[in-house]
Amino acid sequence: MYIDTKKLKENIFAVIMFLCGTGLLFYLNYAKEEFITSHTVQTEAFTVERVIDGDTIEVTGDPGSLTVRLIGVDTPESVHPDESKNNEYGKAASEWLGKLLTGKTVELEYGEEKTDTYGRTLAYVYLDGEMVNKMLLRNGLAKTMFIPPNTKYQKEFEQIEQTAKDNNTGFWIDYFKNEQ
Repeated sequence: MYIDTKKLKENIFAVIMFLCGTGLLFYLNYAKEEFITSHTVQTEAFTVERVIDGDTIEVTGDPGSLTVRLIGVDTPESVHPDESKNNEYGKAASEWLGKLLTGKTVELEYGEEKTDTYGRTLAYVYLDGEMVNKMLLRNGLAKTMFIPPNTKYQKEFEQIEQTAKDNNTGFWIDYFKNEQ
């Protein structure tokens, strides 16, 4: 019996390539699903009942009422128990946020650490798909402030803050510059 070794090698090579290709396709499909699953932002919808200050809001929804501290931003004080720390800039940031959010439906993207030492929920807040935390920075009404492990958007926030600072936007024209 004659065996064509050249043809046999070609067939074995074809089978190996087919199996490798099938395995690669399976892996890529699985990896794609894992990537999508691990990078999907999970949010929950709430109604903003009131703005406490420029970086803290009160929302209601399921499971009830939450006090939410916006992650990654810090606005000047407006309701600090030590009245001497409150100022017109804090009141302006609070008023701006109140006009923007009061009565509106927002979505919360929770931080890696979900609550702070005061029991407030830590979150990135979205209004109509736009992150409010970034809006505060872009308008020069807040500075960046990150407390690990909630540093997901730190680099992006710092870039937004730098642009506002470079353009003397909002409080960067005087208050934040004098604060440094």
